[in-house]
This record gives sequence, C-alpha cells and structure tokens, in this order.
Amino acid sequence: MAAKRRTGSHRRGKPIKIAVINKTEKKPIPARDLAKVVAALQKQVERDFAPVWGIEAHLSLLREGEALPPDAWWLALLDTSDRADDLGYHDLTGAGLPLGKAFVATAEADDMPWSVVLSHELLEMLIDPYINLSAFVRHSRSGLLYGYEVCDPVRSDSYRIDGVEVSNFVYPDWFLPPQLRSKAQLDHLEKIRKPLQIRPGGYAIFNELGAARKKGWRSQSARGKPRSDHREGTRLHRRAKAKAKPTLSKAKRA
Repeated sequence: MAAKRRTGSHRRGKPIKIAVINKTEKKPIPARDLAKVVAALQKQVERDFAPVWGIEAHLSLLREGEALPPDAWWLALLDTSDRADDLGYHDLTGAGLPLGKAFVATAEADDMPWSVVLSHELLEMLIDPYINLSAFVRHSRSGLLYGYEVCDPVRSDSYRIDGVEVSNFVYPDWFLPPQLRSKAQLDHLEKIRKPLQIRPGGYAIFNELGAARKKGWRSQSARGKPRSDHREGTRLHRRAKAKAKPTLSKAKRA
C-alpha cells in the first residue's frame, strides 16, 4: 500500500548540500545508473522525507576530477566495508563534516540493493549528522533513550522511485511511548502499527536510564535479546563516545 502524502513545514534556511562521491573500483557503477539513483534520492528527500521531518537537502553528483565543495556533506560509494557487520554507516570527515558511506560489493553480497543502503545512510545522516541525538521515552519509573536512527527499525523494507529501490523510514511518532497508541502514520510504507515497533530484519538502538544505564547503548531486533557490541567503530561505540549536545528535535508532528 502506498503511503499517503503528508503535509508539514520545511525547515527554515537553505537546503543542506550533499556531495555524492563514487569511489567504487572493483565493480564500477555506470555514470548513467548512478545519476538515476541520485535523482531518485533527491525526489525521496523532497517529496517524502522533508514534509515529515522538516529537513531539506540538495544532492549533487561529483564528477571525476571535480573539487569537493568545502561546505558540503559527503555521501560516498565504496567497494567493501571496513566494518564486518555494516553495509553502510555515517561518520565525520577530517574537517568535522558529516560523511555517509555505502559499500556496494558488501551490500550485493548481502542481497541488499546498494541504492537502498545509500538512501538509508543519507536519511539517517540528515536526521542525526553527529550521531548524538536521541529521543526520551518514559518507561516504568525511569525511561529509555532511543537513538535517532530512522531507517534501522525498517531496515529490510524498501520502495521504488522511478525504478530505483530506496529505504523505508520511520516518522516522528514512532518515537512515542507504545502505550499512547498513536493514530498517526509511523513509517512511510505504513507497515508499523505501534510506536517503537521493529520490523523483521530491523533493529533499534537504545540506552536505559536509572540503574540500568551502566549497561550502556544496546541494540534490539524484532526477535531476540538486546545486544551490546562496543567494538571500536561500531554504531554503539560511536554513539557512546559522542559528545552530549542537547538540542531540540527538528521533527514536525503531522
């Protein structure tokens, strides 16, 4: 079922500049195919993402030999992941600007279209560029912090834009306490029925408050017990090491 068009206010100011960089060598992506994917991602941001989350971006495909824009965030396509469990992740450049990475060969070996990985990292980078934002959800006498990873809970769900597979993503009300039973749309494809629900193949990153906080950041899949993996470079490790930066969310309630 196609998701209904949502209305909302765009964030004030200029769109974020995103430079798409193709560094694949083992199996080079034809320029025509890459241009088609970038156009689909631009449409996804403008048509589907910005009206919900209030964040706009302009993507530009960097040509061979073209200088990197000094103020642009980077979205890079590479061959093989340097982290065994990651098809993609977002980090920071040497200049401290957000950097998203998608690994084409690794994604294909996992039967995941690389365009979905690129879409996934783009949207999550736009929401939480420095990997230090989280939503507080009251639970029992304390509460939990959920990392603003908007594609992870629906990681295995995708849809097509002009023939290109792109990632599903959750809406702001996904981060509400489940007992509220929100009637608002919770993800773009309308597959989620209650806040904090995780789709098969997806997961969420959370941290308990109170005495349980000593357990640190953990990940929870649709099935199974929460996992802790704080190896150097993992998402949990990077979130645990991120400097706290209290900020107001840019989310727009529909």
